[in-house]
Amino acid sequence: MRNTGIIAMWIAGILLAGWLLFFFTQPICNEILRRSINRLLTENNESDRLLVSPTSVSVAGVWWTVSDPDRRAVMFTVIDGGIPVPCIAFVNGVDIKVEPLNNYAKIVYERLPKGLIDIYIRRIEKEIGIKYEF
Repeated sequence: MRNTGIIAMWIAGILLAGWLLFFFTQPICNEILRRSINRLLTENNESDRLLVSPTSVSVAGVWWTVSDPDRRAVMFTVIDGGIPVPCIAFVNGVDIKVEPLNNYAKIVYERLPKGLIDIYIRRIEKEIGIKYEF
């Protein structure tokens, strides 16, 4: 009985340490992600769309405010053959524009079926509350 308690305490301690590590490093991870995306946007001459701060995490992806106050952006990944392809969608009212983030993503994005991208667009529309028809 005593050994079971010791093992349970070890497991609880490891889980607690992992949760605390995740909780306290999330702002650092968000800042690294923001800098990386902003660097890619600047390289693509889209510096008018730089990300400012994360607003929330949802099923669609990570939502960000953009330097243009009328826009929001969501960063998400599309899985192609088990390889994550980073994409960003800029939302301006009801207009949603999906763009790949790096060179590999641009190559893969062109090969992706239109229906797969539509699934991600529908998730984003649902997240922001846009009504759509089939």
